[in-house]
Amino acid sequence: MNKFVFFIEGQDRTGKDTLVKKLAQTYYHWQPMILHCVGTNDKFAKGKRLSEAYYSKYLSLVTKKDNVSFILNRTHLGENVYAPLYRSYEGDYVYDLEEKYKVNRDNFFLITLIDSSKGALYRDDDESLSSGDEIKYMEETAKFESLTKRSIIKNKILIDISGMSIEDVHKKVFDWIGDRIA
Repeated sequence: MNKFVFFIEGQDRTGKDTLVKKLAQTYYHWQPMILHCVGTNDKFAKGKRLSEAYYSKYLSLVTKKDNVSFILNRTHLGENVYAPLYRSYEGDYVYDLEEKYKVNRDNFFLITLIDSSKGALYRDDDESLSSGDEIKYMEETAKFESLTKRSIIKNKILIDISGMSIEDVHKKVFDWIGDRIA
């Protein structure tokens, strides 16, 4: 395989950034571009238009660059989770973008991390959107589960990190990837 695109998604504080670093270290020989989405805080229609344009540019970039590999952190499903929960607009357009940019390719991988044990909810860094709100946290969990299933990306895995060490999570991810790119 001469190119890959990894979409890393999931709840806050589930190990996405650490996984991105591990993927970059493991696949450094492919010199992947690493992109991390910061999104918008705008809660209204302008925010939706800006976000849709932003995510569209990400997908346009990764689908047009035939010989460049990418590791994309928070650049896809999260918009459909967080926009309705925290920004007062729907993020369903991510599925229109999947169709438009034909992301159901063999070299595209969606890795979604959740924590159904709610362990991440109670971490003491106060950086998560749900920050101690158990109801919002469980809504996030359920949405990431259903949205991962709904995605047209062929190669996708949902990992519930509950009770797993970071090494266990990485082993599961890399075993899964290895089965697909060998």
